[in-house]
Amino acid sequence: MSSFRDVLVGVLVGIVLGMFTRYFPSRDQLKYYNHFTDGKLAVKRAFLILSMCVSAVLGSHRIGLHAAGGLCTLVLSFVAGTSWSKEKIRVQKIIGTAWNIFQPLLFGLVGAEVSVTSLKSNAIGICVATLSLALLVRISFTFVLMSFAGFNFKEKIFIALSWMPKATVQAVLGPLALERSRISAPHLEPYSKDVMTIAFLAILITAPNGALIIAILGPKVTYSP
Repeated sequence: MSSFRDVLVGVLVGIVLGMFTRYFPSRDQLKYYNHFTDGKLAVKRAFLILSMCVSAVLGSHRIGLHAAGGLCTLVLSFVAGTSWSKEKIRVQKIIGTAWNIFQPLLFGLVGAEVSVTSLKSNAIGICVATLSLALLVRISFTFVLMSFAGFNFKEKIFIALSWMPKATVQAVLGPLALERSRISAPHLEPYSKDVMTIAFLAILITAPNGALIIAILGPKVTYSP
């Protein structure tokens, strides 16, 4: 029931906040105060979206509705963007710039939580084996699914391999599992450290190799004269 409650609260709050940001700030309000420009409107909307999303995530954790915050941000952004038409492109660029600034901090926190000297060799081996098996299954299924989409062999290989990089979700879920175990279940902390380790290895192994594969194969495979 708690999960259903979190989902319901997240959706409802997201809809309310999204409807609010659809109409505030508006063009008419900025014109009235002689401050209207497309750039200023986009900045105000982006700042409002970012502040509301951060507040929703932090606030939901504070009151114990852990799943509501993330869902609220998704619904909020979707509802708000439906009425902005092409203007939302400016907002997306501003939020993208903010993400480029804060993204290194996210990965830095993951790296700070992992102590290489404390990692056990058998744990590393199991994590790498698990990760390799998961990647093999993912690549295989992607290749099979792309076989029915009309791509040639090279394109199917490229699409399957381009799905290999994993970083952002792992950077979020790894520390989250460790944090939750330390707060509510200290006896599960060793298992959460294993989750943290495999998240760290997933980022370390797949992100640079995947980016390298995409950079090398992309221009050759997707080039059309």
